[in-house]
Amino acid sequence: MDFMEAKAHMPIINNRVELAKSYRDARKKASEAKYNLEVILAANLSRIRDMKSNVGYDMAILMMLEPGFLSDDIRSAVLAHYRDMSKYTSEYKGLERLMSALESKVTFVQSLMRYERDST
Repeated sequence: MDFMEAKAHMPIINNRVELAKSYRDARKKASEAKYNLEVILAANLSRIRDMKSNVGYDMAILMMLEPGFLSDDIRSAVLAHYRDMSKYTSEYKGLERLMSALESKVTFVQSLMRYERDST
């Protein structure tokens, strides 16, 4: 593999940089949504524990989404933050897999280049 063929793989590397930026943004948005959700959860924890003494994280969120448990505007905020957290978590996990696949491709090309260099 000559220099020009190797240079043709530069878009893969540039794409990986863009994916890393998207990953960072999605991870940040997921963290912010989780933080906001946990703030609302903490504010309502005593009320939740009054209804059920030993409750897990997911069950507490479901309880907050029950009609009548919180005011409608707070319930909508909980739902919005939960949606955002789920959406951006899925997004950054997908980006992790894509970046890993691109890394494998780059590693493969590097191996081919070393093999060709060493075999001549």
